[in-house]
Amino acid sequence: MLISVAACVAAAVIAALASKVWPTLTNGTSRDNVAILSSLPGAHTIVLPPGVASAKRNLIDRMTVHHTDSGTTAGGQRVDAKLIGRWHEQRHLNGPYHGAQAAAYHFIILPDGTVQAGRPLNVAGSGTMNLDDNRRSIGVVLVGDFSSKTNHGQFVPGRPTAAQLRALTGLALWAFATLHFGPAQVHGHREVAASDCPGDRFDLNALRSRLAAAQASGERGVAPPIVLVR
Repeated sequence: MLISVAACVAAAVIAALASKVWPTLTNGTSRDNVAILSSLPGAHTIVLPPGVASAKRNLIDRMTVHHTDSGTTAGGQRVDAKLIGRWHEQRHLNGPYHGAQAAAYHFIILPDGTVQAGRPLNVAGSGTMNLDDNRRSIGVVLVGDFSSKTNHGQFVPGRPTAAQLRALTGLALWAFATLHFGPAQVHGHREVAASDCPGDRFDLNALRSRLAAAQASGERGVAPPIVLVR
């Protein structure tokens, strides 16, 4: 089941936001487009302890896609936002965040298409060694190992599931409408830094084509669960 803000509310908010005039970059992306997020209904806001800096960002103009390089379970536990957060906290990728928010990615997509919130969306993720990409990107990870080099059938799923691709499409279309970038700005981890992620069984060109076709057809995006830091 895909977790989302009610579609009618999201559509109304996106329509209202589209009427705003923002200073833009050459690709049409606002230099301070992250401010839009604070007015979205349903966003959950967290407050860091006194004296802890949030390092909030003011620009999102791309999306970077990852895989977890795992199966659906690890050590008898379901691989989800909370477990990924614990992994990344152990690797000191969490910054000042804990629990699911310690995840290096902003969104986690489970094999059944459920979208979970990770890192607060108005702060940088830490999913790649490309710091500029981390600062400007929405980090999205799909649970699974999509590499033929490391997954010889021991991990499921071995390719993005149909439900994951539908959820990723809905999430991307929401981001395009809300934050004003497009399919050409959607990349895999391996396209922005030295990595095999998200695996050779994830066809990134096919993903961009799918997103472009969906956008051209007027398909609506689906608002994800959003966490922001104050």
